[in-house]
Amino acid sequence: MKKIFDQVDQFFFKKASAYHLSCIRIITALFLLVFCERYFDGLEIAYSAGNYDAVGLFKILPTLIDLEFLRSIQVVWLVSLLFLLFGFLTRFSTILVFLTSLFVLGYRNNFGKIDHDSHLLLYMLFVFCFSRWGDVFSIDSLFRPKKPVSESWRYRWPVALINITTVLTMFTLGVQKLYFEGLEWVFSDKFYLLIYKNPGMTVFGKFILNQDLWVSVALAFYSVFVVECLSPLALSKKFSKVFPVLWSSLHVGVWLILGGHLNFFSQVVVYLNFYDLSFFPKVIAKRLGAHKT
Repeated sequence: MKKIFDQVDQFFFKKASAYHLSCIRIITALFLLVFCERYFDGLEIAYSAGNYDAVGLFKILPTLIDLEFLRSIQVVWLVSLLFLLFGFLTRFSTILVFLTSLFVLGYRNNFGKIDHDSHLLLYMLFVFCFSRWGDVFSIDSLFRPKKPVSESWRYRWPVALINITTVLTMFTLGVQKLYFEGLEWVFSDKFYLLIYKNPGMTVFGKFILNQDLWVSVALAFYSVFVVECLSPLALSKKFSKVFPVLWSSLHVGVWLILGGHLNFFSQVVVYLNFYDLSFFPKVIAKRLGAHKT
C-alpha cells in the first residue's frame, strides 16, 4: 500500500520546472489566437441557424444572449489572450480567458449540435486558473523580486491532473463505442458508411472508399482498440510519449479522410503536457542570462 501511495505522490507532486507550464501557456494562447476566426465564424453560423436550446451550464442563463453582446465577449477574449500570451496579470487573464472561452468555444453548442472538440482545452484552462504558469517568460516575472526559478511540485500537479483527465477521456471514447455499438462498430461497414455519408469527403476519403472493406475495418480497429481503449497505458513511463502521438494521428486522420475537424487540433495542445517542454526554454534562458533552474 505504501508503494502505491508513493507512486501517486510521485506522479502528482514530483518536482517539475516552471518552464514547461510557461511553454504550454504561450502555445495555448497562440493556438487560440490563430484559430480565433474559425471560432468566431462557427459561433455566428450556429447563431444564425436559430433553434436555440440551452445545454449544460448555459441553462442557468435566462434567455438567448444577444449577438452583439457575444461579439463584445469575443473582444474581451482576444485582449485577455494577448495578456496571457505575454504573461501580464497572468492569473487574472487566465480566469478571464477561461470564462470568455465558455462562450466563444461553447455557446455554439446551444443550437442543436453539440461538438466535442474543445472540452479538453476548456478543462485545461480551468485547471491552469489555479496554476503558476506565469512564473517565467512573462511580464509578471519582471516585476517580482529576482529569485532563482526552482523546480517545484507546484508546477507538476496541474499537468498530472490534466494528463489523467486526458487518458480517461480517450479511454471512455473507445469504451463508449463498444458499449453502445458493440464489436460491429469495428468489424462491420460502419466506418465505411461513415466516410461514405460524410458531406465533406476528401480525396483521402474517396481513396479509402475505393479500397477493400478490410482497410476501413483496420482503421476503425486502430482508432478504437489501439488509440482509445489502450489509452491508460499513457500513464506509464514506457508509453507516456507514445500515446500523444497516437491520439494526434487520430485527429490528423479524421481531418484527412472526413475533412473539417480542424478545431480538434486544440486537443493536440493538451497532449503536449505529456512531454517535458522545458528543455529548449532552459537553453534559451541560459543564453539570455536568465537564472539557472
